[in-house]
Amino acid sequence: MAKAQRMVYQTEETRQHILACAEKIFTERGFFDAQMKDIAESVGMSRHTIYRYYQDKFDLGFAILESVLLRWRDQNLSVIRPLLSDRTTDALSRVDRLIRSTIMVRQEDAQFRFVAQFDTFVSSDRAPVNFREHLEESIGLEVFVLMEELVRQGQADGSIRTDKSARLLILVLTESLVALQHRLVLRGNQIIQLESDEVEHLAEESLDMLISGLAAKQ
Repeated sequence: MAKAQRMVYQTEETRQHILACAEKIFTERGFFDAQMKDIAESVGMSRHTIYRYYQDKFDLGFAILESVLLRWRDQNLSVIRPLLSDRTTDALSRVDRLIRSTIMVRQEDAQFRFVAQFDTFVSSDRAPVNFREHLEESIGLEVFVLMEELVRQGQADGSIRTDKSARLLILVLTESLVALQHRLVLRGNQIIQLESDEVEHLAEESLDMLISGLAAKQ
């Protein structure tokens, strides 16, 4: 029994070592440029050994995506929970603070570039049938539920519009910003309609307009 327990521990230890090395490679080089041979070299084992743990590059990338999103979820929760109980300002102001403290600060993060590239990869027919269900089960929807609650507080205190549901307002706000940031990270100065000095400020300007769109009409 002791021997079996030790082997399980060593297997999990190896898995975590692979993940740590692969995440470093993926975030430094991006999902598309990272190669399994580079990861194997970083881990210090053959590709065949890595394939015993992960079927392919996508399988390994998905495991890292889960890890990154779980960390972001915990960071989001640490920000949103105090904001829900803070009634010193209206909820619209607190939504603004939430987005600036979470989504907006990630554009400069190398992990964000990896997530953007991975999203581009799985947007094609290469995504497995159960991709959404697997990710939802792993990450959960607690952050989104709490964001809806914050918006409903704003609808109750008169700072946020009531002609749309809290769910729709949060979806438009977050998905619009994330999609824009992904495009800026992946294309940046290559977006033909943007001047080079506009790229840096576009997400900020978009957030300002989206927050204005959330506000209750006076």
